Amino acid sequence: LDFDLQAKWAQQLITLIKRRKFHSHKSAYGKTHIPSFASSSSSSSNNSNNNSSADNIPELILPWRPLHDILIKTYFNVYREGIYAHKETHGTALVKLARACRRYWAETATQEMLIEFRPYMCIHDSLAYRGAVLWSTFMPTKRGHPVGSWFAEVEAMRQWMENNREWDAVWLALITRVAKDNSKSSSSSSSSSSSNNDMMDVSSASPATTPSSSNHIDWEVYIPSIFNTILRMFSLPAANATPLEKPPTRKMPGTYAMFLEDDNVCLQHAAQFCVHLLHFSPVATHLSNLLRYTERFYHPSNGGNWSNGLAKFLLEFVNLFTKRIYKEGKPACKKETNARVPTETSENILTILQPIIYMGMYAKGAALGQAAASSLTMLAYVYPSRILPQFIEQQVAMGLTTMTETHQTRSVIDALGKLARPLVWRSRYSEGALHITSLLFETLPGIDTNDPAKTVTTLKFYHELFLHVPIIDATQYRLPPSQSGGEDDVDDQLRSSTSMFGDWVMQLLDKLFSIFANQLEIETGGKIELMIATVVKSITDVLFQQMDASIHEEATRKILTFVSNNVIPQALTSVRSLLNSAAVARPSESLSIFIPFLYRKLITLPDNNKKSSSSSSSTNASSSSSSPSGVILTHATESETLWYLTLFSDVLRGANAAVLKYKTEIMNVLQCTLYHKENAKIVKTAGQLLENVLKTLVLTRPLDLRSVPSSFYSSDDFKATHYKTWGDQVNFKSLDVKWHIPNAEEIAFANQLIDTFGQRALTDLERIISHQSASSSAPASAPMKEDGGDDHMDVDTASS
Repeated sequence: LDFDLQAKWAQQLITLIKRRKFHSHKSAYGKTHIPSFASSSSSSSNNSNNNSSADNIPELILPWRPLHDILIKTYFNVYREGIYAHKETHGTALVKLARACRRYWAETATQEMLIEFRPYMCIHDSLAYRGAVLWSTFMPTKRGHPVGSWFAEVEAMRQWMENNREWDAVWLALITRVAKDNSKSSSSSSSSSSSNNDMMDVSSASPATTPSSSNHIDWEVYIPSIFNTILRMFSLPAANATPLEKPPTRKMPGTYAMFLEDDNVCLQHAAQFCVHLLHFSPVATHLSNLLRYTERFYHPSNGGNWSNGLAKFLLEFVNLFTKRIYKEGKPACKKETNARVPTETSENILTILQPIIYMGMYAKGAALGQAAASSLTMLAYVYPSRILPQFIEQQVAMGLTTMTETHQTRSVIDALGKLARPLVWRSRYSEGALHITSLLFETLPGIDTNDPAKTVTTLKFYHELFLHVPIIDATQYRLPPSQSGGEDDVDDQLRSSTSMFGDWVMQLLDKLFSIFANQLEIETGGKIELMIATVVKSITDVLFQQMDASIHEEATRKILTFVSNNVIPQALTSVRSLLNSAAVARPSESLSIFIPFLYRKLITLPDNNKKSSSSSSSTNASSSSSSPSGVILTHATESETLWYLTLFSDVLRGANAAVLKYKTEIMNVLQCTLYHKENAKIVKTAGQLLENVLKTLVLTRPLDLRSVPSSFYSSDDFKATHYKTWGDQVNFKSLDVKWHIPNAEEIAFANQLIDTFGQRALTDLERIISHQSASSSAPASAPMKEDGGDDHMDVDTASS
């Protein structure tokens, strides 16, 4: 068999099954594609499919033996055909296909698998490993399959081996599926039984003696043993342990590697098990004990190899826990009351989680710190009034004021970036937005030239915040008549606080200018400088899009003052992004400020030509280029010319139809720089200018990226009360996106640029090609001219 072809078709079948699962209304997948895999299934299933309605997908029943036989024949027979297969592609693809198909096994598959797998399960034979992985991979657990007939048997086999994480992980994955699909199949006594059992003690009751039926699982019997296994999987050290010899760690043979999952995935299964059965009081009790026991290992001073596992468990548990609480809190939830997580349990879990998360935020390992911050964000969406006030009053106040533990400042600001939306979401937690103005000013010291990592984190916080908050001084606009009677205290305070936005923007620009002045070149600084340039681009794009016209004009003039007084080539990438963001947000206003200044820095007007030519500037690299209209480049150094030419190019990029007002300036700059005879860098930058102008004229793209539709943003009523909509999600069905569509005048100017500069470039290319052809056909190459007469060829090539 062709193993690569089998792996390819396995991936195709996985894709089709996933499509059928998520798009069940498309009957084509159920009738045509997937049943072809089930060609060996019974005719009774085909008859049941034919009787179904044409508008619905018929019941899909797949055989399990073909996949089982392929795996056995390829990897576990005496001929060892699997030695020629690639387990990473072929074996893994077949295992994934089996996991995707097991929800469609026939009802008789359970009994058939038990007959097939039970002979493997001998505690004294290594074939037990094969039986375990096949049992965990193939055994169906969906409703309708008699899970209770074999679950007690699985629990007994799971305890055969100790110090074997892979053995525990295989069975825990199966138990988690059973908990998910059969969480209601518990005896009524489990919900009312005593919950005072110690988590660390294995139940003395034998699972094999517990009465079971095809649809009944008494979880209370197995929960202590399962939590013991979960605790062992963390691999936590024991303090003051007796110095005995450590027992040997067992592992499965490498043949079964394709069935095994990563250790972190196993801990995710453990978290899923806890959430699926959280409505059972014994599970809630043991989970509380587990969290309290592991709390000390989240402390920054107790980090180790176990920290990544703790991070994965925490993140997965909080993710599933908040999803379940949110769904069960909806009025449309159809779950029975006894199948929901009790309020008492959820409040208790939240109380235990908070100190764990606050300690994990300051962990030395990045994985645990990020997991704690993300967990805090998910809890803030569900419990904003419980999480946000405590975090602001305790953690933020401590992290932003400390002078000796600066690493806490970065962790707190990183968490603030993730909490930006729940903090300002007025409809969920109205009082959270009151802290925004103070947080903006208190985090400004985080932009520190001596701490690039903290600088990047602070700028990311601003980026996340202003995705939901327009930068508008609401006090400059009159309240609409419907609200002229006054507002509540929170709205009144927020309205007054927006008057500080303008001052904060000016201080932020001062901080950015200090970063630019001390910035290294990207090639020299490496990843840090590249990261700073990238984050500056993202924050300035959002910042200028959300600015009101008055604040935008003030910020633009402040940028112009900085550009006119400083030439910083190593910060050119960041500065050009700053100018481009301002120009894209409000093209007409920005170009009227930037273009005249930049044009004067680049071009000497015809009235000054005589005076300029009389000065001795023969050594100046830029004075030799002129245009047919008589304008010439100014007598500036190469770095200054490149600085202003690059800024001129980026100001025009994305300015849309506003560039038409400056056609003369654009043509003059291109004529003076695109065919510069002595500097290829200027020629290359001029080529970028031409490319940017052409893209600006002819490309179709959205005109703004604000947090609300443009028509809504421009109304005075919204500007006067915009703080009431902070954090609200836009209705995507009523979006009013405005697009830049090239008009006739823009297309005509683009054609003019192509006719003026494109034809000359083609002519130069043809001349260069003909010159090279003549040189290669000559019998001997002519000596090079000493006066450098052919040196202009390289520049012409660059301009073309």
